[in-house]
Amino acid sequence: MELFKEHIAEIGAIEHELIVPLRGYYYSKDEKLLVYNYLCNGSLSSNLHGNRINKAELFSWETRSAIAISSARAVAYIHSTSPTAAHGNIKSSNILLTGDNEARLSEHGIITLYNIQNSDFGYLTVPEVKGVQTISQKADVYSFGILLLELLTGKPPTSISTSEDPDLIDWIMSVPQEQWTVEVLDLTVSMNNSVVEEMLQFLQLAIHCCEQSPNLRPEMSEVAQRIEQMRGSTIVRNNWSTSDSEEQYLNEEDIFYDAI
Repeated sequence: MELFKEHIAEIGAIEHELIVPLRGYYYSKDEKLLVYNYLCNGSLSSNLHGNRINKAELFSWETRSAIAISSARAVAYIHSTSPTAAHGNIKSSNILLTGDNEARLSEHGIITLYNIQNSDFGYLTVPEVKGVQTISQKADVYSFGILLLELLTGKPPTSISTSEDPDLIDWIMSVPQEQWTVEVLDLTVSMNNSVVEEMLQFLQLAIHCCEQSPNLRPEMSEVAQRIEQMRGSTIVRNNWSTSDSEEQYLNEEDIFYDAI
């Protein structure tokens, strides 16, 4: 239990307006629970890949790029706390949405609580990740690149149909670059010609994040800066405070307690 409490303390020490805060925990021999704020719009994954009736309206490029900026800044903040600090499990199901569809990063550091192999966390395609002990900031960058590709294409990161289909990054790299506009970008948003050029810039950044060699990938702080430059840094700057919808089910006070 002491090791568990140490990990909990490390997780709880990360406080940022774009990161879902850990509110409490329960520990017993048979069950371990973590308590977080409730975000009413669910995860990015369930919204982006689910059967949403108003998907196109909900996920305009403005909304998707805002999610990209918020997520990038959250990961960059985690990385800034220590040279070895990493989230370890960046994926669209860990991006939660407020009532205004603003992004909040969840499950920071949770992967360190489990003794598991890479089949159970993160993106399976991160080349160098073999288990919890090999998660790193550059692996986070790769996973974030996949997250960007999901926002750009509207497709899940790995095939959900057959094991023979390529992963998202492999599929994109197999498509000739001159066909990216019609073959790769999500038509629900790219039909608006005014955003196509910006989406293609995001696509190039995502591919850079997904370099096979970790040393060729950018730092997360650089990724966040480039996204702000491409999109315009003032669009979401005034919307980073925690929304009321996050707090409607839990109190502001942080609660940490031992097993009953």
